[in-house]
Amino acid sequence: MRIIFEESHQGIKVTGFEYESKYSLKYEQFHMEQWFKFRDGSVENLDSLRSDVAVSLLPGVAVRFETMLKDQSTAILKGKGIKESDYPEII
Repeated sequence: MRIIFEESHQGIKVTGFEYESKYSLKYEQFHMEQWFKFRDGSVENLDSLRSDVAVSLLPGVAVRFETMLKDQSTAILKGKGIKESDYPEII
């Protein structure tokens, strides 16, 4: 697997990979990752992957990162026996 591009959009690092004419995209933010794999010629070429597919996926990826971050925080608090309601509301 080789890296074919790296760029940043809206604070999200996007890395494109190619392996045996198959493509993958990795999105990174908040020390978390999301991967998309494209097989069987579903993406025509590198330019399409980079300028169309990678950018089109960004809005959904950003929403999922926010959800993942919230889920991670909740899990950490639960693991420590702390409820989110134990903290006073910050105004």
